[in-house]
Amino acid sequence: MSEVIRISEATYKSLESLARGFDTPGSVIERLLDFYEKHQISSAPSREPLTQKVSTKFTIPEEPDLTHTKVLEGRFGNEKVKNWMDLVYAAHKYALKHFGNFEALQKATLSNVLKGSHNRGGYHEYPGIGISIQGEDANDSWHNALHLAQEIGVSDIEVLFQWRNKKGATHPGQKGRLFWDGQKLNCEVYKI
Repeated sequence: MSEVIRISEATYKSLESLARGFDTPGSVIERLLDFYEKHQISSAPSREPLTQKVSTKFTIPEEPDLTHTKVLEGRFGNEKVKNWMDLVYAAHKYALKHFGNFEALQKATLSNVLKGSHNRGGYHEYPGIGISIQGEDANDSWHNALHLAQEIGVSDIEVLFQWRNKKGATHPGQKGRLFWDGQKLNCEVYKI
């Protein structure tokens, strides 16, 4: 017996774009599942560093200073991020969907946000969510994204980053990983 599922218009359009000839949405989904199984792709979130390999890691008891860091890889929920502000954007995108309106998001966030398009005073508009977020340093970006993850119950936020070789960097040239699993924050530094 087949089940009826409801999908968004956007998801339907994505399935439609993958169709071949007289494919049905069900046959497209079956082909996608076959691909995932064939390539052993898991939908379960990875609990290891994203893809970077390092020689020695040590866990540290508290969050390190992220001044002079750059993001190598990251994710908020199932959305990949490329830099600290991408992390903030993804957190706000999830939170806006969770709360359903800007006012509730504004009360919950630690970031400075404005409704609509604003490109002055350090604000940058983020397409698709109708809000502008003021730029933040790496430390504030991590704390604000983590805060929203905790507020809305997102249990998978991870950032692999590297300290630049600059005066004032906590671990110049080293890599680090911050990972929130919904219960515990893990902080690691990697010796390269």
